[in-house]
Amino acid sequence: MAKWQQKDPNQIEDNMPDATVTLPFKVFGLFAGFAEGLGLAKATSSDLTLEFVIKETTLNVFKSGVKEIRIPQSEIEFVRHKQGWFGDKIRVRVKSLKWLDDLPGCEQGELILHVARRDRIQAGDLVRVLGKT
Repeated sequence: MAKWQQKDPNQIEDNMPDATVTLPFKVFGLFAGFAEGLGLAKATSSDLTLEFVIKETTLNVFKSGVKEIRIPQSEIEFVRHKQGWFGDKIRVRVKSLKWLDDLPGCEQGELILHVARRDRIQAGDLVRVLGKT
């Protein structure tokens, strides 16, 4: 019996060099666990843009304004995608700490983006577009 594979219309083809992938993410454990970051990661062949807000988790009252970090691809050391049972993680390491200065919770030039399982295909596409595995 043949298996049917449904092609996702949002999946990036290898021959599309100017593709943009947008991926929702969370960053947990900010400010000793009292806040989390919610945002969108946008990857192109030239850069990675992180748009995010920081929201406190205890009363859900305070939320920062939208912040944007634009990291040129030449400053990204690597991007790794790890699949999990309930969600995926994307680990991004940059060559200089200054690129992640506005985002708390980044240690030693690394950032871990938590991605929902339903966005797994886009997570893989983001890593392929950046091409830093």
